Amino acid sequence: MQKLRLISIMFTLIFLLAACGSAEETSKSSGTEGEKTEEVAKEVKIKHEYGEVTIEKNPEKVVVFDFGVLDALDTLGVDITGLPQAIVPKTLERNMQVLNIPTLEA
Repeated sequence: MQKLRLISIMFTLIFLLAACGSAEETSKSSGTEGEKTEEVAKEVKIKHEYGEVTIEKNPEKVVVFDFGVLDALDTLGVDITGLPQAIVPKTLERNMQVLNIPTLEA
């Protein structure tokens, strides 16, 4: 009975020490992440089958062809510049004041 008690106390101490050790490592690593975010580029290079394109990371104008993406961007508060307005769902009709662009089929 005492062996069982001793083993359970040892495991409890081991878990407590492991939990305390991981908290220190997390706080140290978060400091290095803050330094990395300052070095983030303002442009992104995208490679595709036709070559490479460089675009701004935070574009000023956003055009949407997919209503699921439109809903997500609307939830995030992104201003939409244009979208195809042929069949806009009623839940997204507040976005009808933007530029009407042709669909991808056109």
